[in-house]
Amino acid sequence: MPEDFAACLEDEPAAAENFKKLPRSHQHYYIRWFNSAKTEPTRVKRMAQAIIALSKGKHYGEMIRELKKES
Repeated sequence: MPEDFAACLEDEPAAAENFKKLPRSHQHYYIRWFNSAKTEPTRVKRMAQAIIALSKGKHYGEMIRELKKES
């Protein structure tokens, strides 16, 4: 797990708990999504979006669908 994402999870206990409940494969969806960002600002934005979604108890697919609706 990326250190910066782990630090974000430490600051948001609800998001951390929901992330831990996800199957490993779903956790890796998030991590691959962060790591595929081409710029650091995009990576940081994606992590923030993930923390918000995880705080609401959403898994990766739900978050992506919600983000597509907003665009």
